[in-house]
Amino acid sequence: MDENEKSEDEEKLNEKLNDIKHIMHEHGLGCGNEIANIVREVHPNALTVVPLYRSCIAIEQTEEQKKEGVATIHAYGDPHWMGSDITLEALKSGDFYKKLLVSGDRQGPIVEYENEDKCKK
Repeated sequence: MDENEKSEDEEKLNEKLNDIKHIMHEHGLGCGNEIANIVREVHPNALTVVPLYRSCIAIEQTEEQKKEGVATIHAYGDPHWMGSDITLEALKSGDFYKKLLVSGDRQGPIVEYENEDKCKK
């Protein structure tokens, strides 16, 4: 096999890999949107719901939290990677849900998991 043939084969392979990468990326973005649709129902008073690649966050802030300079971030992951479907039940499980508290500080926001045990899983 000469250098030109090898180069053409590599180019074809790279093109196929890029096609697969694009398909998987689009699928991951779709998962984030699907999760966000459920999260909007769970957190109807959220300041914002942000679909991400294969995940989603919802940011909430109660009146009391506004006075304290605090907000809550609800973080949801994609159940697909563990063989589950994207459902409300799956999203509520500890495997795909984390709750973070964000408070302001002079040096910048402080982000803490509400339950440290979930952080260590």
